[in-house]
Amino acid sequence: MKKYFSKTLKWFRNLGARDLLLFVVIATLGVLVYQNQKIDDHFLLAADNRSSLVTETGQLKDVYSRFGEDINEMRQYLSMPRKNYGSFDDIFEEDLEPKNSTEIALFEYVSGAGIEAKLNHDNKMAYELLAGLKNSQDFAVFLKEKNLHLSGFFDDEMMTVVKVKDFADREILEYRLKKEDGSFLALSLFEERELERLEFEDFLREEIEYLDENKSVLIRELENYEKLSAMLSSALANEDLKKYMADNGLSVSEKDKVRF
Repeated sequence: MKKYFSKTLKWFRNLGARDLLLFVVIATLGVLVYQNQKIDDHFLLAADNRSSLVTETGQLKDVYSRFGEDINEMRQYLSMPRKNYGSFDDIFEEDLEPKNSTEIALFEYVSGAGIEAKLNHDNKMAYELLAGLKNSQDFAVFLKEKNLHLSGFFDDEMMTVVKVKDFADREILEYRLKKEDGSFLALSLFEERELERLEFEDFLREEIEYLDENKSVLIRELENYEKLSAMLSSALANEDLKKYMADNGLSVSEKDKVRF
């Protein structure tokens, strides 16, 4: 591997400034596509959920319609006149909006309080699950067997974060609770998972199973990322490339790397 890396660096030194700049652009685009693939997966999941909701609504409409028809058949059997029970959509056509400013204010207060209460409840559950991972002896033993460990427990008014690292102190997985919207995720270079708020024993079992099955994949994706980062750093350090970029008014901003 070291021999291969040495040859790669030698190849970089033989490239012209324009070739190096082209490589940097292509490699940067590759990193962006690689890291944002999980966003596409998230939208696909949302689309599936939307499709499921439409299907369930259609089924509910059908049940309501059949129920009204069954009642009319019973009324006919009892020699009673048929009755129009309306359609499913008619239920939502009635004006249920508040009529004055007092009602509107009360409606908004109750609605907002309900949403806030649910968010606080969800955040509390997620926080307790992450705190449970931090304090779990079973989880600690499992991680040690896999040459992994938990790195700290960060918590403030914005988020709660717990990280899983290997013994080279490289981050392979991050558990994150975002308190503003209640998002509860496990983030890695491999994928983004939305976590369920389960009973702790069930949550612990699922995370142990996930890490047991995917540890090698998580580490491989991290190593691929590090190799690409090393190539980019080497290319950007080339003096000819620096001069070419300076002559053409180009620059690279120095920012902290954010993988997840």
